[in-house]
Amino acid sequence: MGGRTTNALRVCALVAALALAGCGSSAAPTASTGANTSPSVYAGHICAAVGSWLDTLQHSSNGIAKQLAPGSTPARAKQALQALLASSVSASEAIVKELHAAGTPEVANGNRIATSLLKAFEHATTALARVRESVTRLPTGDRGAFLTATKSVSADVRASLSGISGGLAPLRSPALQKAAATAPACSAIGAG
Repeated sequence: MGGRTTNALRVCALVAALALAGCGSSAAPTASTGANTSPSVYAGHICAAVGSWLDTLQHSSNGIAKQLAPGSTPARAKQALQALLASSVSASEAIVKELHAAGTPEVANGNRIATSLLKAFEHATTALARVRESVTRLPTGDRGAFLTATKSVSADVRASLSGISGGLAPLRSPALQKAAATAPACSAIGAG
């Protein structure tokens, strides 16, 4: 996975961060702690969780670039991809837990907002886990077949992450936008 994939990860994650700062979100009433959370606490919690997730994805992406020197074998590249996907799935599982812990923002449609964001990250986590499994089946005996298969994996990763922002666009909360604008954690990820 090259610079474009890393940039795609960053863009998808930033779109999600901007959407949640403008829209908010976390967990459904049955899935969350059930706690109502002020807009400022909620925005800060969500942005901190997204920031941690972004950092992990960026660190993992940088790590794969270091491991894949020109002339790397398909077997070595496959190992690096497996490590990247394992880290991405783990980070995604962690953010889902953080979204549960964030509660429900005390804003209009807060439960709907929280549920939508949680579901978006749950779907992305499931999709990334499927991609992780597909990487185990990458062919390593033929460089051309490997490169063709990795293009498909790259597209699957982008599709998995693009789903995060897809369902959030219609959910706007001026109170969460205002809270995100003053939350240091949101400023740190460019969502404030």
